[in-house]
Amino acid sequence: MKITKGYHKGTGMIFRYLHMITGVTLLSYIVINAMIMLLLTLGEEKFDSVMSLMHSPYVLILEMLLLLAVLFHTLNGIRILFFDVGLWIEDQKDIAYTVIVFVIILFLIMFIPIFEQFTGIILF
Repeated sequence: MKITKGYHKGTGMIFRYLHMITGVTLLSYIVINAMIMLLLTLGEEKFDSVMSLMHSPYVLILEMLLLLAVLFHTLNGIRILFFDVGLWIEDQKDIAYTVIVFVIILFLIMFIPIFEQFTGIILF
């Protein structure tokens, strides 16, 4: 007797691996962020020097990649949850593409104000 459908090679497994990668990435970000907060104990000058680095364009790119990781991890986690419980998902490809579309839409909605705030360039 088979209780769950299980995972097979293909779209579902690729998205499962990407989910694991984004999970490790988000955990790494939390650890790095905690280490930066520890700089508060070393003095105001060291903390200010790190914060001045945070205003570089490279950090904006990293922040945008972090936003993509958060969005993908969240929406794909919901997809995995529904699949594991057996709700609403029959075809892995269709729901995987839906996750990608929603990630792109939400990313663009969130990216525009962040980009405008960071650069001062008004896009719309």
